[in-house]
Amino acid sequence: ALVDEAPGVSAVVVGDAFEVAATSEMGLVRIIDRSRELAILDVSEGDAGLAADLSAIETDDSDWYGLILDAANKAAIETAAGWIETRRKMYVARTNDSDCTDPLSTTDTLASLQASGYARTVPCFHMEPGEFMDAGLLSGRLTAAPGSDTWVFKGIDTVRAYRLTTAEEKAILDKNGTTFTVIAGMPMPKGGKPSSGEWADTTRGIDWLIARIQESVIFLLRNNPKIAYTDAGVDVIRS
Repeated sequence: ALVDEAPGVSAVVVGDAFEVAATSEMGLVRIIDRSRELAILDVSEGDAGLAADLSAIETDDSDWYGLILDAANKAAIETAAGWIETRRKMYVARTNDSDCTDPLSTTDTLASLQASGYARTVPCFHMEPGEFMDAGLLSGRLTAAPGSDTWVFKGIDTVRAYRLTTAEEKAILDKNGTTFTVIAGMPMPKGGKPSSGEWADTTRGIDWLIARIQESVIFLLRNNPKIAYTDAGVDVIRS
C-alpha cells in the first residue's frame, strides 16, 4: 500500500491491509491499496461541498465507475445524482425516506430523483441505512461481466431483507426504486433501475461497449503510422 501522509495522520500497513487514524485537522490524505485496486481520497480540508469533493476525487483519479456514499440524506443523494449524471459512471444510492412508500408523495427522495430523470443513479430503499444495501448491490453486480447479469433477483451478502406491504413496495417500484424483500422464501432485490426507468444492467452494458470501442480505436491509431482518411481507412476503424 502507498500512503501519502499529512500532519496528524498515522498509518499502519499490515500485509495487504491498511489502517489509517487521523489525530488532528488534516489536509489531503490519499491511500491506495495496489493489491486490491482500492483508492480512498479524503478531501475534508475546508467545506467546499459534496460536488466539489467528488470533483476533487475525479481530478486525482478518474479511473473508476461505481459510486456510493456514506450519507443517506436527500440533499446528499440529489447532489451526487446531479454530479454523476454528466459522467459515464453509476451511483447507487440508499434512502430510508419513509415518504417513498406513499404513492401520493411527490417530494420524497425517490420521487424527486424520478422527476429529474436521472439515468445514472440507482436508488435503493431500505429502512435500515446501516445495512448498506447500496454497497452490497453495487459490489455484487460490478463483479459480474457486463451483459451477463441483471440487477434483480440476486442475493446481497450480509444485508437483511426489509418487510414491506404490497402497497408500499408498489409505491417504491413505481418511483423506480429498488427494494430488498423476501420472495419465495429468499431475500432478493426488485427494481434494478436508475431513476429514469432504464435497466441498470443495460446502462452498464452500453458504458462497457463504448469503453471497449474507444480502446480499440486508440489501439489502432497508436499502432499504425497512419490510417488514411479514405473509405479504406474508415473500414479499418469500422472493423
